[in-house]
Amino acid sequence: EGSQPPLYYALGAVLTTWIDTSDMDVVRRPNPHTRAGEITPERDNVNLVIHDPGAEAFPWSGTVLAVHIVRFFSVALGIWAVYLTWALVSELFPTRPWMAVSAAAVHAFTPMALFISSSINNDSLIIPLSSLALLWMVRRVRRRPDHAITERAHLLSSLALGAVIGLALLTKASGIALLAFAAATLAWEAW
Repeated sequence: EGSQPPLYYALGAVLTTWIDTSDMDVVRRPNPHTRAGEITPERDNVNLVIHDPGAEAFPWSGTVLAVHIVRFFSVALGIWAVYLTWALVSELFPTRPWMAVSAAAVHAFTPMALFISSSINNDSLIIPLSSLALLWMVRRVRRRPDHAITERAHLLSSLALGAVIGLALLTKASGIALLAFAAATLAWEAW
């Protein structure tokens, strides 16, 4: 996706740089009947490509191996996102652990979350990065006023938050929304 920020795709390229993908034109056969993104009563033709079970059978090699590696990367990011959902809700409601478990379960078993986490899509990275940024902002806002931290620790915390937001911006343009929350967090701390 040339119109998207490159971080997720660059990480996928790094993970698969050692694989010969010269068979891409043979493996990638676009589905001319795809209805991806459309809500239809039939719920058919959602695949962007036509799959060949024989060519995609294990043991994988070439482009098929590269695709599986990047999909496993997405699955790992999805697991991280579920954990961060649990951590964020635990931070917001520390006396109600059932809420954190419920939120994590809803996240983990929402069909679209499962779909995105098993596909090659930059949403797989923007979700955990956004969740991590929000978790850190909530922790900063919830910090007790009498809980003094050193100026250096505060600076490092701010730099880490900025780095995560920067990575989010390099992953997907919608990461820009995190800047408003970061500004609100910094304004709260200053107040």
